Amino acid sequence: MHDFTEHDDRWLREALHSVSPPGDLRERIRSRLRQEATAQLPAPQPAGSDAASTVPASTVPAISGRRAWLAWVLAAATAAAVLMAVRWSQPLSPQQLAAHCLVQLDGVLQESHRWQSDVASHISQLSVLEGRLQGQVQPLGYLDLDGGRFAKRCRVWKLRSDTTQRVFYVFDFQDARSIGRLGGQFQAVDRVSGGWSLYAMRSSERVLVVLFEGRVDDYLHRLQSA
Repeated sequence: MHDFTEHDDRWLREALHSVSPPGDLRERIRSRLRQEATAQLPAPQPAGSDAASTVPASTVPAISGRRAWLAWVLAAATAAAVLMAVRWSQPLSPQQLAAHCLVQLDGVLQESHRWQSDVASHISQLSVLEGRLQGQVQPLGYLDLDGGRFAKRCRVWKLRSDTTQRVFYVFDFQDARSIGRLGGQFQAVDRVSGGWSLYAMRSSERVLVVLFEGRVDDYLHRLQSA
């Protein structure tokens, strides 16, 4: 069989055009098209039916997955809140207190803080240290810092020892939280390579931490080692 040429193709179209289709063919085609169009329309919902029943079945797994994810997030957030509450209610350790004071001291030494010099009206706050500091002590100033996890307020005192002629610092945590194994006498809580020694004590609702360089006996007496 040879291939159709353009002339043959034109001749075939003219021949088919002259042939009349069966009488019911056109109506059968129209009827089939109407059936297919009707089948593609959504089925009518009965009056008063719940709108939620119209959700396609394919979306049900997605909705269930979102609900499971939200439930997991809620459970994780609840567990984290419980863990935070337990950690917050537990007493802090003297080592944690020492670490906090050392970080704050780094900021005090490196940054240019404006020390308050009106110590005369506040020097009575240091009366808790009477009988605990060795030799004469001269207050140079103070500043207020955030107490962090340890207290609502923290006042840092800058003092000078007439014995050593060195500056040392006292962190006075007011309305302090409970710190385990910290009593009413100074206890050594830490010593770091930088040379700073830390001694801490509790007095009522206050916690005081002394940071100094040099021998302990040059600054403090009546000590009780931790």
